[in-house]
Amino acid sequence: MNNGQQKINSLREQAESLMTIDPANALQSLEEAFLLLTKEPDSEKSLAECGLQLATAYHNSREDLKAVKIITQCLDEKAIAENSKLNIPLNEFAAEIYSGLGQHDKALEHLLKIASSYTSVKDKSKLGHILNKIGETHKMLSEYAEAIAQHERALKIFEELDNKEQIAVSNYYIGNCYNWADELDIAYNYLIKG
Repeated sequence: MNNGQQKINSLREQAESLMTIDPANALQSLEEAFLLLTKEPDSEKSLAECGLQLATAYHNSREDLKAVKIITQCLDEKAIAENSKLNIPLNEFAAEIYSGLGQHDKALEHLLKIASSYTSVKDKSKLGHILNKIGETHKMLSEYAEAIAQHERALKIFEELDNKEQIAVSNYYIGNCYNWADELDIAYNYLIKG
């Protein structure tokens, strides 16, 4: 381990220990570690982890735009963007932040990237969960037909997996979309199943 990596590790450890007692100094340590990592070759995993830590610290400090900027900077790294183990947590957090800000179109972009990653790693259960999140995001954008289509895709996955709890959840989501679309008879049929 070279001196640069030792300093980065020290800064990250310092930030972790300071997070609850001195968030401002913890944030400063994470910012410094992140900046150093952007200059380190072959540090994609550490950059993604530190970026997520820094984005979380910004989010906790109610600086969501800075959090999203850090996530975007990480996802702009080709090695991170192409590695589902690194990009999924970053995209999930970005989607969560954008949803919280009411920017559902931007949240949807990140959710679609997650779905693509789960499709490529063939994790059906997680894909079903993300399809339901995509459906809920389409609902928030008043795109009810697309929301229902995503929830129905999730429902099929959970039926294949025989996951009764998630079958009920997906039926509830479908019914809720029909309810928002003022198709109450159809909504009732799905909500009863949920």
